[in-house]
Amino acid sequence: MSVTDSRFFVLGEVVADPDRNVLLRHGEIVKLEPRVMALLSYLAANQGRVVGKDELVAKVWGGTHVVDEAVQRAVSILRTALGDDARRPRVIETVPTKGYRLMIEPKPLESPVVPVSAGFANSRVLVLVLLALLAGLILGGLFMQMRERPLSERLAPEAPTPSPTPEARPPAYAPEAPTPQPAPPAPVAK
Repeated sequence: MSVTDSRFFVLGEVVADPDRNVLLRHGEIVKLEPRVMALLSYLAANQGRVVGKDELVAKVWGGTHVVDEAVQRAVSILRTALGDDARRPRVIETVPTKGYRLMIEPKPLESPVVPVSAGFANSRVLVLVLLALLAGLILGGLFMQMRERPLSERLAPEAPTPSPTPEARPPAYAPEAPTPQPAPPAPVAK
C-alpha cells in the first residue's frame, strides 16, 4: 500500500491526516492550511526525489501564477509544523536552484490515530490544565499554612491537651436573681 492509497501516513514521529489538514505531533494536534497539507502530501508521494518549484506550482497550486515566496512560505510553515530546521534538515531538504526533497520515507497508516475532533483534544488539555491549577492551589495553601506555624511546632509532636479537673473548672453562675426594690416611704402623720 502506498501513501497515496492510504488516508493517513506517518513521517517519523508525525502522523498526517490530509483529509482534515491536521498533523499529530508529540500528542498535539497541529492544524495546517489546505495548501500546506497538499504540499506535504505531494512531497510524500514523491519521497526521495527532488521536486522543482515549477512542478509544485503546477501540482499543488493548480498552475495558478504564484511567486517563489509563496512556495517558500508554504515550505517554511510545513517545516515548523513538522519540527524541522532549514539549516539542519531532517525532514525537508532544500536543494538550491532545484527544489525540495522529502528525506523521511512516509509509511501508510490504515487506521486513524488522530482524534476525530480537534476540540476534543483541546478540551482534554483544558481539563488537565485546570486539574493542575487546582492541585497547585491546594499545595500552595498547605505550604502557606505550614509557614505560619513556627518550625519548633512543626517538628515537635503535639502533646494531648489535658481535660480540666473539677477543681480547675470555673464556677457555674446562676442567673441573677431580681434585686429587691426598696419599700415605699411611710406616710407622715399630721
